[in-house]
Formats: sequence, C-alpha cells, structure tokens
Amino acid sequence: MNTTERIEQLKDQVLPFRPFEAMEEAENLVNANPRDAESHFFLASIYKLLNRHHEAALTFEKTYELENSAHPALFNAGICFNELGQPDQALKFFDRAAEAAGTNSILPSLLGALSLHRAGDPEEAIHRYQRVMDFAPTNASLLYGLMAAERDRGGDAAAEQYVKQIQKGFSRYPESKIDLVTFHQNYDYAGWKAWADKDNFITSTRSWASKAKRSLPNFLPKSYIIPQDTHLLKDDSKLKKNPIWIVKSTTLSASIGTHLISDLSLLKADPNWIVQEYIANPYLIKGRKFAMRTYLLVSSYDPVRAYLFRGGTAKIALRKYTTDPESFHLTSVHTEHTRPDRHREDLKDALASDIGKKGWWTVDQLFIYLEKEGLQPTEIWNQACVIARTLIEAMVLTNFFDQHAPKNIRYGYGPKFIALDLILDDNEKLWLSEIERGPTYNRIFNSDGTEKTTFDGLANMAVCPFGRETDSKTRISIAKKHEELHRDRFTLIYG
Repeated sequence: MNTTERIEQLKDQVLPFRPFEAMEEAENLVNANPRDAESHFFLASIYKLLNRHHEAALTFEKTYELENSAHPALFNAGICFNELGQPDQALKFFDRAAEAAGTNSILPSLLGALSLHRAGDPEEAIHRYQRVMDFAPTNASLLYGLMAAERDRGGDAAAEQYVKQIQKGFSRYPESKIDLVTFHQNYDYAGWKAWADKDNFITSTRSWASKAKRSLPNFLPKSYIIPQDTHLLKDDSKLKKNPIWIVKSTTLSASIGTHLISDLSLLKADPNWIVQEYIANPYLIKGRKFAMRTYLLVSSYDPVRAYLFRGGTAKIALRKYTTDPESFHLTSVHTEHTRPDRHREDLKDALASDIGKKGWWTVDQLFIYLEKEGLQPTEIWNQACVIARTLIEAMVLTNFFDQHAPKNIRYGYGPKFIALDLILDDNEKLWLSEIERGPTYNRIFNSDGTEKTTFDGLANMAVCPFGRETDSKTRISIAKKHEELHRDRFTLIYG
C-alpha cells in the first residue's frame, strides 16, 4: 500500500472514529516520509481538526516548502492563525497564498481583504479586493466585500453600485446566493469560539451570570470544565441521588469520545473535556431519545439583530433509550450519532419502521407528533425562543459583539447562523445541550428540500440597498424592513 492509499484508508476508516489514532498514524507517515508533502498536509489537517492550530499552521507551512504548488497549505495556515487570534500573522499567510494561487483561487485574497476590513482598514481592504476584480468580476463574496468596505469608509455611492451588481448576479447566477452565505459561514469571526466551544461556553455563561448578578438560566445543565472544576463536580455530585454525567470532548465533534459515567472515580483528569449533568428523563419518540436542532441567525452586529429559525430537524437515536450502565459508551443510545452501530442494518431497519426511512424528522413533523401525544408545541417553541433570546442578551451584556471590530466598522460581518441542540425532557422542558458554530450542510434547516428558499432569503437579507439615505438611524430602520421581506421562516427575537 503506497502513501496515498494509506492516507485514504485512514481518512475513511480511522479518522472519523478514532482521530487521535489517525493523528499518530499520520505522524508516523511524516517521520517515514519527511520529504512527502501529501503526508504533511494530511497531518496538518488532522491537527487543525483537533484544534491544535499552532502545530497545524507550522505543518501546513512545511507542506508548502516541500511542494510550492500547494497554495491551499498556506491558506489553511492563515485560517489556523485566525483561529489562534493572530490576525496579523494570518494576513501574511493569506498574502503568500494569494501570490502562490494566482488566478486559480481568489479565496486567499478575499480573506486577506476581509481581515484588513475587520481590523479597521476598509481603504486597504478595497485595494485588495480590486486586485482580483479582473478575473472574478461577478463573484458575490467579492462584490459584497467591496460593498461593505465602501460603506464603512463612507463611499455610499460606490456601495450602492455594488449592491446593484450583487442583485443582478443573484438573478443571473442563482447559485451565487448560497455561495455568499457559505463564504460568511465558513470564514466567520474566530471570536465565536467564546460561545460555541464547549469549554468556552461554560466560561462565557459564568462570566455573564456574574456580570448580570444572576444565577445561570435553568435551561442549562450544570457543566464543569475538566480538570479545573473536578473538585466542584465532586462536591455537587454528593448532593445528588444516583447522578449520571455525560462526558464530552472539547476538541472533537460528532459525539466522538462522548460517554456517560455514574462513578466519578472513572473520570480522567485530562484537559479538553467537559462534564455535564445528564438529562436522564428525556421525552422519547417510540422509545428513543432525540435532539431538536434549530438555528440562531445574527444578521447585524451593530446594532445587534437576531432571528430564530422556526423549523429544523429532530435527530433521533438509533437505539432504544436506556440508562443501563452497559449502554454508557453507546452514542447511538444517548445521542443521535450512529458511529458504533453504523453497520447494523437491523437497527436501521427498526428505526425506519418506527419513524420513517430517513431516520429523522423535521421539527414540523415533530410538533405534529407531540401535539397528537397531548403536548403543547407552541409552548415548546416559546421555550426555544426564550433560550435563543437569552443567549443573545448574554452576548450583548458581555460586549461580545462590540469586541468583534474597531468602532465604526459595522459592515465587515455577513449573516452568521449557529445551531442550537435542544433536549426535551418528560416534563416538557427544553434544555440547551450545546451550540455548534459551523453546522454541516448535509442536513440543515428543515432538510426537506426547502433549503434553497432559506439560503436565498439569507442572501437577500444580507444585501440591503439604502439608495441615497445616509442617516444611520434611518438606515437601521430600512435594513430591518428589508430583512422582514426576506426572512422566510426566521422569527425576529432581538433587535
């Protein structure tokens, strides 16, 4: 088996399930092939996946040294430095990637210009954007960047011309709408880690509660960062009868590493883990646990406006629910992820028999089912709105949005949506399980074929014409009315 074949095998059979093992194998490949760019790029990608961004950046740079046609390696190094909160270093790599890519990719140029705009230099951002206008004159993300930078530097007439070009492009190239939203979603502000990363979320909510002089909201399960909260966890555990805790990785996604414990002596005091009080009385669908995923949209950072998507998906567990300790390692019981049973066709058939071939429901289908079972979907939805609104209020109170950019940089951020995973218990109470900053697109919004309409609405919301209006307060009113026309199933919850 050659190196390429081994990497493909690791990508398919090991990385999705045992990422640390894949990392060790990739490190072995690099040690065995120190001049092989492909091995280095694979290892760097794993470091990035595991949030080891500094190691990833250095390994991406080494990849380019070994193969100077590998401009994506420089681009990814820039992304890593952005995640590390080092925008100046990131910009250097975006510039190097742009030079290496030439006309093959405009992404490095776009990210470089966007970084400058968000750092408070829209003038230089415009200069960077215009460098690529000759070979990408209809690119929606490029035109949006120019529009936004012109508005922040006071070039209102030029900005309105870019608005017209974007809207014309939307008509001629409908796919440009999802391209624009995807660009802003993929290359958002790294500061979102403060609320989306599991350990940072705990810290942020505690800071908010302290600043607001209030207790944490009752929709949050008690949560602990390991190892620093280990003593607090043990003290709290003494106050509970037969507690069950869920242990989650702060660096891995898709429930990799997630497991339950009832005996804290089994908890390893390793970093990069959190422990949450487990909601052991979930409401069940045909005997199965489920999570309701919906989406919180921030359409404006200054002033803050936020919407909640009235819809989403109910992600239903593959196995029937039980709190038998023998099940504690099975994510297919306690989460919607099926990794340990991905080859169990009998379980998949049983799930399909219970809820349908897709193996999941839309929130609309969920609410119809719950209403038939005697529950009140309107009340459940109202709880979701309260959770979403409380999160935004917490972000505002802790100056999260003000920290995004220098004063007077209002337009450097496009629409951003995050996923909220909610658990319904058998008392009809919603709990916020976690937030996902970058939900995957393979199952998003209603996942029922209506996603295009939603993406179209998001793109149209983001591109608001102001005409000759220059008054900031009037513009806010215009933008809000414009969003109202295109919001589709998004409900305004703040602003």
